Amino acid sequence: MAGKSPVGVRASFWKATGGTVMVEAAFFIPVILFLLLAGADLARITQVSTEIDHAAAVIANEIAQAEVLTAGDMDTALLAAEKIIAAPGLSEQLSLRAQGFRISAAAGLETLWTEDRATDGAACLSAPPALTEPGADETAARAVNYYILIDLCATPRPTFFLSGLLAAADVVLHGRALAIAATPAIRNRE
Repeated sequence: MAGKSPVGVRASFWKATGGTVMVEAAFFIPVILFLLLAGADLARITQVSTEIDHAAAVIANEIAQAEVLTAGDMDTALLAAEKIIAAPGLSEQLSLRAQGFRISAAAGLETLWTEDRATDGAACLSAPPALTEPGADETAARAVNYYILIDLCATPRPTFFLSGLLAAADVVLHGRALAIAATPAIRNRE
């Protein structure tokens, strides 16, 4: 090797590989591409989850401040959620569950009503709320507390995902918000 120039050494190195670089590239490029697409999917899921939480909070706040609450308000709330969550592939797979609760020192937690709305047959199956009994300070300040709980679920279609792995998974994005009712509209629904 003492007689070869640096250019000749480099040329003999590339010649001596016999195609192993191409074989390694054939193995690793798809893996790297998949990881890149899966990372993009996770970023989109995180963004849409944040939008769903925001939509649930806005809807809970609006319903909690309503003077009169009707069945049409729930349809309007579902349409508002579709507008807030503007991710392609989610608008036809959206469901909303609104619940009115009363917490009092005498009766504890009572569910006053539950309303479900959905597009395309989606269902928002949610766990019961983890509301606790009011403490002594809260009971002294207010004998009865009223709350609105909003559960908002979105099921992405397979076209939502860039990588095939997450498209095969049964992913449901869920947002939940609780608001203190400012008006007595949630006590009785018309």
